[in-house]
Amino acid sequence: MNVIGYVNQALQFLSTQMSLINVELLIVALLFYADCKVVSTRAWTNILRHIYPDAKIKWKDICAISLASGAADAIIPVTGGTPLRMLLVKHKYKGIHYPTLVSSLVLEAIFGTICVIGLSIWLIFSGFVPNDLVSWSTISPTHLLNVLPNTPIMVLLVVGIGGLGYLAFRF
Repeated sequence: MNVIGYVNQALQFLSTQMSLINVELLIVALLFYADCKVVSTRAWTNILRHIYPDAKIKWKDICAISLASGAADAIIPVTGGTPLRMLLVKHKYKGIHYPTLVSSLVLEAIFGTICVIGLSIWLIFSGFVPNDLVSWSTISPTHLLNVLPNTPIMVLLVVGIGGLGYLAFRF
């Protein structure tokens, strides 16, 4: 099979799979993703403001730069927009150094990873993810629900992690 045959087969598969997508839920998911991107720019702005208190770092500049970086991520694989983000921030604000930008992005990534892991564990074991999507079927979700805290305590845990992250970015 030649390349055109593979492309044709992929497009046919994509068209059959696209008909299974609930458009309303897709729109809600895209709105949540856009909100997440904008909120994360606020966190990175606070991090940069605390590292460089004399610089007049504006949230709207960091937001625009981060959204441009997200667009570059869609084109360049494996977070190719991150170097663009650092380049644009360094170009916009003189006196900011690349090692500091890298360390601030690592701090943001660690906080984001902790929140995603906690939320993923809660979603998997609370029954929001169908059992056929969880590959480790030898472990019963009901068994692990007995081990894990119940839903209100898990929500408090996620909020507590978020609060610690807020305090870490604030002070």
